[in-house]
Amino acid sequence: MTKQHKTIGMVYTARGQDILIWCIKTAFLSLVTLGFYLPVAANNLVKYLCEHTEIRIGESESSGT
Repeated sequence: MTKQHKTIGMVYTARGQDILIWCIKTAFLSLVTLGFYLPVAANNLVKYLCEHTEIRIGESESSGT
């Protein structure tokens, strides 16, 4: 008798260097624009993280004893 199981995995493909550049750019532009850039920066970060995160859902079979 075989049982089916769902497997869920998450893969993060972003680089830490890109996040560091985002932080530096956000800090500079936030100071220059007196904080008006923060909503744009938050939106860009969420977009970047969503583009570099994958969720994989699959099925596997195992034999029960």
